Amino acid sequence: MVIGGSRIGNDVVVVGDLGVPVGQEITIEGHKQADGPLADMFWVDTVDGKRLPGARGVEVVGIGGWRDGTVARLRGREVGTLRYVQLGDTNVGPDPNGWKGAYQRLFLRFEVSEVIAPAGITLDGGK
Repeated sequence: MVIGGSRIGNDVVVVGDLGVPVGQEITIEGHKQADGPLADMFWVDTVDGKRLPGARGVEVVGIGGWRDGTVARLRGREVGTLRYVQLGDTNVGPDPNGWKGAYQRLFLRFEVSEVIAPAGITLDGGK
């Protein structure tokens, strides 16, 4: 499907990985678990108190210093950056089999407005 960018937010709504429109404020619960070199991964079990069918990992900037397994409840929103991915942006290699050319991709992350629980925990940036 091809749509014009000006239609986003008007008659087209982009739904994020957590099942709600990108930018909508929500409360998530889950735990921090690094995914290889990705230290800022948070595995979401519930969104606004509703259990997800399976935990989903989202990037949450500022939790890299938390211990793996830290359980938390966070308020915020999924936000994203739309990029045009070129071959050089990937780890496919110099002679890729099956490369079909550059494509658009929405890179999502969760922007925290409040750490609800546990008490006293903060994001790395001192927020």
